[in-house]
Amino acid sequence: MLPATVIAEFWKRVDKRGPDECWPWRGSRNQKGYGQFVHDGKAYTANRVALEIKLGRPIKPDHQSMHQCDHPWCQNDRHLEEGTNEQNAKERVDRGLYARRRKVPRAENPNAKLSDEQVAYILASPLNGPRMAAKFNVARSTINRIRKRAGQRRKR
Repeated sequence: MLPATVIAEFWKRVDKRGPDECWPWRGSRNQKGYGQFVHDGKAYTANRVALEIKLGRPIKPDHQSMHQCDHPWCQNDRHLEEGTNEQNAKERVDRGLYARRRKVPRAENPNAKLSDEQVAYILASPLNGPRMAAKFNVARSTINRIRKRAGQRRKR
């Protein structure tokens, strides 16, 4: 069970609202938006603390805190469940939050700067990177990346 001082520190940073509303974390957040804090030199993830308070015990080692509201900053224990990484990943896919990445063909990519034909020309050309970049009005790093990736594919 968590020490009372950790629980008190946790609640200082929660904007507790209605029972069915999300309760925003008012402290610092990590890169993925999850609340975090340090107490007596130990780092805590806020949603794990919220779930442990709800459960009255530590989260199982092979489990994690899963948000049913899909808001990583939410601390409402009604929105949290304990589950495995596999369960969490399946729920994200089922809810459309995490789609499997598929390679988009260059012709379908609206951000593509070069056509397939231009890339083929770059790979076949003896021109150096700066000249090729000027010819196609792209950065030298774009030319270098194309050639590097093509070289990696040939090595496999």
